[in-house]
Amino acid sequence: MLKGLGGFGDMAKMMKAAQEMQAKMAALTEEMDRITVTGISGAGLVKAVCTAKGELKSLDIDPSIFQPSEKEVVEDLILAAIKD
Repeated sequence: MLKGLGGFGDMAKMMKAAQEMQAKMAALTEEMDRITVTGISGAGLVKAVCTAKGELKSLDIDPSIFQPSEKEVVEDLILAAIKD
């Protein structure tokens, strides 16, 4: 008579496992906000600090590269640092 209720136990286990996985994913997402990585280009002329999620936190540019004729080079160095 109660033979068909066994499936509910399996469903409860699956729901519990799903909740545990959600909790682990939330913890990993929070951890990715705390982890920072630094990308460097142009032999240290440009440094970009980002979170592990890819959010740019800071950008440090050596003032020696600020010459109007070098605008494209500076832009390329910034992109390279962020990608690094």
